[in-house]
Amino acid sequence: MAVNEARNAAPSATGTLRRSIVFAPTGVLSGYIGSPLKYAAAQNEGAGAHTIAPKRKKALYNAREGWGPVAGPVEHPGNPATNFLDKAALTFKGFFGAALQKKVRL
Repeated sequence: MAVNEARNAAPSATGTLRRSIVFAPTGVLSGYIGSPLKYAAAQNEGAGAHTIAPKRKKALYNAREGWGPVAGPVEHPGNPATNFLDKAALTFKGFFGAALQKKVRL
């Protein structure tokens, strides 16, 4: 139930984040919900403006959004918090009256 709530609320460009959301029980009515993906926390809690630079190639390129190549670092504007894990944890807690904690990088 909480996993479906989180998956439905998660942002989805490719579906990878939604598919990565898992539940790990820690007791009869308690557990963790989260994702092992590196960017899950930035999607859930938001991210401020930051610099991104190519790591393996000489330029940045984004075929999905139709831009690139861009040589060297660029300023990423950041993204607002979606709180998809928080919403799922609150839904679970309200339904069962139990504790469900959010966790990223399980």
